Amino acid sequence: MEPYNDLYYHIYQVSMKPVEPVVFDAWLGAVLRSNLRKLLMAQKDKYSLLDSNFPKGYLFSGFSHTQMNTDPVSVDKNEKVSFNLLLVGKLNDYFEIFREAIEDMCEEGFGKTSLTGCPCKVRFRAVRFSPAVRVGLSDFDSSLLQPKQKIHLTVHCTTPVSLIRMEEKTAPELSYQDKCNCFPSLYQLVQSARYRLHHLKNIYINNNLDLISSFEDDFHTEAANARLESANLYFVRLQNTQKKEHINRQPLEGYIGEMCYSGRLQQYLPMLQFVSGLGVGKDTVWGLGQIKVEIRN
Repeated sequence: MEPYNDLYYHIYQVSMKPVEPVVFDAWLGAVLRSNLRKLLMAQKDKYSLLDSNFPKGYLFSGFSHTQMNTDPVSVDKNEKVSFNLLLVGKLNDYFEIFREAIEDMCEEGFGKTSLTGCPCKVRFRAVRFSPAVRVGLSDFDSSLLQPKQKIHLTVHCTTPVSLIRMEEKTAPELSYQDKCNCFPSLYQLVQSARYRLHHLKNIYINNNLDLISSFEDDFHTEAANARLESANLYFVRLQNTQKKEHINRQPLEGYIGEMCYSGRLQQYLPMLQFVSGLGVGKDTVWGLGQIKVEIRN
């Protein structure tokens, strides 16, 4: 992980209160992303990386109001709604653009006023931003890399984690992952996390678009050799925001629950701890892919 030690992100907690009762009929991350995106695009001339690159250098997490089903979420008047805004690398230099966009979003209003689906948007007030917390990959303890004894590593998927494209295929050929029923293995988690670090560093630290995503080394070997001890996973599909013209076809889905592995897995701990806040897999900008990891000898 040494090539990525200069990678970092900043966390801001944002809180606000609706001026009247409000209903969110979609995943809160989707609501925020949908309403904030158009305001950010108004600032695109100031910073071209806001929308033109993948992966995105910002994401939402830590929602105060979430649901893992299709039921709407109701919030009372003056009840606090909060979430985390994460800005990766040099994107943090443009925090004021995000602050202005979020404040404009609250002034313009979003959500619905009742379960009947009234299109009227609800305004929010008392928007507060906590001081920035800087998190770097080099902040995590690397002393765990030395011991070679086997450990038990538990991965908790706290929001839907999707490591594989699960669209229906038109071609009849079956891939290895198809034969494994798209089960999210530790190997895929480690591989996806490393690719994410690689791409984020190239775009938001080095300011280039070198998105090479193949690695010719044995870093993933121990992850592939790890033994699955237990798993308790559920496939979840979250409600996305609806477009005026048609149904939003961007799926927000993945697995929640936990997986426990055993093996010589110490080398992956700093990386997995780092991406536990940053997210891994598909649709992290919406707040998906959040994980927590714990170990025992």
